[in-house]
Amino acid sequence: MDRELEMSERIMDVVSSWKRSKKKKDRKVAFVYKCKLFSKAQETSYSRQEWKVAFVTAAWHVLHGLYPLSEEHAFQLAAIQLQANHGLKDDNFYITGVMNAEVENYIPYTYLRKYRPEEAESKVLKLHTAHKHLDKPDAYRKYLELLRKEASPQYFGNCFFRAVRVSRLKKTKSQEQDDLVLGISENGVIFVDPYNNKIIEKYKMEEILTYGFRSNAFLFVAGTLMTQKKYQFATMLVNISLILYMLSLLLICLLFIVYNINTMCYYNEPHNRVSKSMIC
Repeated sequence: MDRELEMSERIMDVVSSWKRSKKKKDRKVAFVYKCKLFSKAQETSYSRQEWKVAFVTAAWHVLHGLYPLSEEHAFQLAAIQLQANHGLKDDNFYITGVMNAEVENYIPYTYLRKYRPEEAESKVLKLHTAHKHLDKPDAYRKYLELLRKEASPQYFGNCFFRAVRVSRLKKTKSQEQDDLVLGISENGVIFVDPYNNKIIEKYKMEEILTYGFRSNAFLFVAGTLMTQKKYQFATMLVNISLILYMLSLLLICLLFIVYNINTMCYYNEPHNRVSKSMIC
């Protein structure tokens, strides 16, 4: 189970609290550094370490089943991950045994049951040949690109939160269930069924009309001015201000991008450097 640190919490204080705890000492607890937000517009300015954190975050989500994948894409991602972990090596490096019996760190658990470790490794190594020329940063980018464009485009980049939908009205549709996982990304908001990972409903960022919050809940209105719908959620598992911050940041980014596209069109058209149709 993941628990996000509050802004007021310091890492060393959390570690110290673990050491003082009287609970069982056989718990495996670790810090996992993750991206709060994946933004394609910001990737051009990523440093090597930022690419690595983005890659590690995505790989973590893949392995733990947050991104539904086909078997083909799961093994393709594992092959790229192998290259991203080790980088450019001699030809005799990527041979049987290179994964050091750690296949579970490469293949999502849903497909681990179908193959013996040595079979899974052999399948990964065959696919890896196409990526052996990549250095680590290029492998990071390749991994994220495959997720965004092909493997899991609707789920990639989402920050997921468990929430319970609150409504005073009776359900009008069977899919309007109460227990949900909300995914928030630069593309918008998705409602995910926590039991089968299927998307129940989704809204683009420009369809989020307004939002509000209180100490233990938040709400937003989505749709169009003519057909808008209000959603209210109760949650004690996440920092509400983070959700609102992400939503507002994404809305600002969207407006900024639209403004810049319009500005580019305005200034480039008279000089005829780039045609308006190419930019817009």
